[in-house]
Order: sequence, then structure tokens, then C-alpha cells
Amino acid sequence: MIISCLLLLIAGCQSQDSLQQTNLTEYRFAGYYDWFLGKEEYEDFMSYVSDDQSLKIDSQYGEKIYRDGEYLVIEATDQQKQALIDQNKKLIEEATEEFMKMGEGYQIDYRDDYSAMTIWINQEHFIDVFAKEAFQVGGNMLGMISLVTASRVLTTEDCNSAVDIHIINLDSDYQVAEAIFPYESIQITSQDWLTSQQNDVTASSNQEDYSRVLTTVIEKNENQIFFKPEETSTYQNDEKLCLCLDSVYAEDVFIPYQLSEGDQVYLTLNGNYALHDDGNQIPDIAPLAIIPIQYIDDAI
Repeated sequence: MIISCLLLLIAGCQSQDSLQQTNLTEYRFAGYYDWFLGKEEYEDFMSYVSDDQSLKIDSQYGEKIYRDGEYLVIEATDQQKQALIDQNKKLIEEATEEFMKMGEGYQIDYRDDYSAMTIWINQEHFIDVFAKEAFQVGGNMLGMISLVTASRVLTTEDCNSAVDIHIINLDSDYQVAEAIFPYESIQITSQDWLTSQQNDVTASSNQEDYSRVLTTVIEKNENQIFFKPEETSTYQNDEKLCLCLDSVYAEDVFIPYQLSEGDQVYLTLNGNYALHDDGNQIPDIAPLAIIPIQYIDDAI
């Protein structure tokens, strides 16, 4: 399977007015792309020089490419964007063919607008597929999920676009996992597989104590995000909850791009508080996920 460093990305960005005037749209990507930069398979449309970390993109796919902090930014016309989407679709098809060779009945399906994706797999391979050391294996699910996510971003021109992922137990045809990617990670345990023999799994067994808490962002700075929880939640007695961005609790949380005051998000929490000395009396939290409210609505 050939996976593009550009197309195996997790997030993009909405266009800017100044770019619109020149018929260009800005796409801001973050995620797995660093792993792919410099691989010779991708040099036909993108090159990466590791010594000075310079990037170049073929004019067929974009006018400009550069880094902005942890993001990779591409400026492209509608025609160039469509070329990227077409290339992405080709890679997904190639990856699907490789994936289906893993076993009889293995399937991949996704919506035309890339808003949802369903994958059928059996227990024999699920551990290897999700292992980090298996990330280079051709046809693995994480690669294809990221490809579909990138196409969703390119299609919507929205940096915070998400894909509703469903993993199906091939032996029973029941769901074994679901996630709003990239905000939620895909988790499957042995207990989940046992449950999926007879019932759909909507939440992994290692998240039994967690639930989604609707909150509103009331303040944000370089080191902290403050949330006001809904009155009916476990945290209803707290006026504020704080996620400290300089703590270990924020390391694995995918934070929506340009999250700002007034935004409503769901936090995946277990009712407990985090321990972090940030010098104030506001309760700290350790959310598993921060999900913009519109993507919860879309998934329902």
C-alpha cells in the first residue's frame, strides 16, 4: 500500500479571506504526516529534505506548502484540491485491496462525502492492526482511516472535520468499536470482542466509568482551557473545570483547532479530578476526548 504523507493527515483548516481573493484555499493538517515525509514513494508529488526540513509540493496538487508549528499547511486551488482527493481515493482503493487480502470477508466501506467509514475484521488480526509497531504494514486500518479523514477535510474545507468510524466483528456482524475520529481513539479489548459476539459495543469496556459531559469554553490561554459544565452533569457543582495544557493529561487529547470562548464541546470524563499544581483552586480534569458538539449531533 502506498500512503501519501500529505493525505494521511488528521486535520485541515478553513480557507482565509486573503486566499479566497487569489482562488486559493488553505488546508491545515496535523497528525501522522511526519512519519511519511521523506519516503521515496511520495517524492513524485511532495519532497522533503530532512537536513533543512524544507518541503516542496508538485504544482498539480498545490501552490505552496509549509510548516506552521505542529501543522502542515497547503495552499491549493479547487482543481489542485480535487487532484488531491482523486489521488487519495486511489490510495484508499489500493489499501482496501491489500486489506482484503488479510482474510475472507474483510471489507471497507465509506460514504461518498467521507463522513463515515465502516470496517469489518476478525479477532485474529485486530491486535496487530492497531499496534503502533504495525503502522508500516500495508493495508492497515489506521492508514485507511487517516486517508478518509484527510479526504473529509479536503471536501469540507473545515479544519475540525471528523469521521464516524465503525469497526464490525466479522464473525458476528455486530459492532465491536466506534469512534468520532480524530477526537476519539479506537479502542478494542478482549471483553469488547466477547460482547460483540451477541451485541453491539458502543463504548469500550475500559471506558465503562466514562461519559460525555456537555460544556462551554469560557476562557482559554496558552496553558489552560476553562470549561463550564452543564447543570445536570456529574460536575454540576463546579463553576469551572480546567484542562492544564502543560500537564500529562493534555498530551494525548486532540484539541479542536482554534477552540475559543463560547464554543460548546463534549468532554469524555469519569467523574474524577486530575492532580496538577497550577496555583489556583479550580478543579483540574483529565478528559479522554474533547469533541465539538456538532460532531456528536452528526453521529447520532
